[in-house]
Amino acid sequence: MLEFKKNGTLFLELPEKVNENNNHIVHIKGQTAPKSRVQIGFGIFGDTTTADATGSFRLTHDDNIQQNTNIKITTKYNNKQMSKIVTVVPSPKRLHTIEQQNKRTKQYKKEAVAVKKMSLKTKSFTEAKSSIQGISSSIVVTSKSNDNEITEVSDSDIVTDVTVKQTNNGVSVELYLEPSDSSKKALADKKASEQKSKDLESAKNKYRENVKAYEVQFNDYAIEYLIDKNTSTIYETTTDDHSISQSKFTGSMDEKISFNFRWTRNDCF
Repeated sequence: MLEFKKNGTLFLELPEKVNENNNHIVHIKGQTAPKSRVQIGFGIFGDTTTADATGSFRLTHDDNIQQNTNIKITTKYNNKQMSKIVTVVPSPKRLHTIEQQNKRTKQYKKEAVAVKKMSLKTKSFTEAKSSIQGISSSIVVTSKSNDNEITEVSDSDIVTDVTVKQTNNGVSVELYLEPSDSSKKALADKKASEQKSKDLESAKNKYRENVKAYEVQFNDYAIEYLIDKNTSTIYETTTDDHSISQSKFTGSMDEKISFNFRWTRNDCF
């Protein structure tokens, strides 16, 4: 310390390795020039402190590391600075967890490769699922229709394609199935029924468009006409006599139509 004060030498003493505790926290103790500023990294996210009068300091690093990780410690004093690297080692508990996870991942990869090598197409879902779970009962097997219009499938439907996914939690397999003939027929019947309903509604709308109603007002009554261009028929009634007369008409509604009710002379409208 006296030597530092005389010649201005800046020093930094640190352990090469530091173990994190089971809570993933690392306490880094070191020695540097008294009252020096010490920080982890750039001091933005990492801990920062000031060495005491003897040059001792302690930094805290909180990071859920998965493997040995190097961090940079920097000390600064009187516009001088120097840095050193400390290796943070995961805790024994963390190392054990990582080791077990690596073993599981290796096993999952092995299972996924084995499934991909299987000949599953043309098998029923039940058969394919049984074969897959013969590799491992933990493999999750689901089904999905290969037809976007037919979403429901059964265990007896045939496999046409396979998707295998591997994650840190295991292996999942999705089997795409060809819907049964009965499902396809049901869809075809449904489409035909829907089309029939559409055609019927279209025909009704078209029919309505070709039917026009008119009324001729008089002082104490009115004559009402219904003109059906679909059948070229005109109907007549009055507000004071609800009997209906009808007649075929000729001509065009855009110009003139001619008709003849039985009880009247030849009229035109």
